[in-house]
Amino acid sequence: MDTFFFCYTADDDEKDTTTSSKKGGKKKQKKDEDDEEEDVTRTSLEKIVNGGGDDDDVKNHDWEEQAIAYVKGGAVKEGQVKNVSVVTPQKMLKGIINILFVVGIYPCAKGHVYKNNPTTNAIERRVGAYFGGNFCVLFIDAVLFSANKKRINTKTFNPQKMLETLGANPALIKELFSRLCNQLRTW
Repeated sequence: MDTFFFCYTADDDEKDTTTSSKKGGKKKQKKDEDDEEEDVTRTSLEKIVNGGGDDDDVKNHDWEEQAIAYVKGGAVKEGQVKNVSVVTPQKMLKGIINILFVVGIYPCAKGHVYKNNPTTNAIERRVGAYFGGNFCVLFIDAVLFSANKKRINTKTFNPQKMLETLGANPALIKELFSRLCNQLRTW
């Protein structure tokens, strides 16, 4: 039986691409990241935590109890709830034979939820180089939060509190395990 250990560091994330400018020099190009399309539904965490008002979709959100538990546990830093959305879980890709399931705890930012995620891309490159061949990384996020803008994760989230909240709450552990099992079942 083979055992595979994978170590990931932030240095493995994709870097900005360098392109030639009209004057022949090099310059870094950044996309207008807040306008990127996402394959997820985003719901304001602030609305969920505050009861949703007249919005039935927010009042009856599937992940309301879990979101409130993580907020109460300190997963979102003081004053940052307005900068966070609850996102839908990643959809299972059809027709993929080789899948690496990764259970993660740290939320990503808008535009990097599942698609175009630097961490996912880096893992796919590393593991693909090791195994050779194409495959897909499917993240099962313990915390279905996403920052509403890029480059604010550090100021927005407390990953240690996320981990502590998950570990101290059997209902959150059961929900995470159920989502993992549902993904495996649909594969």
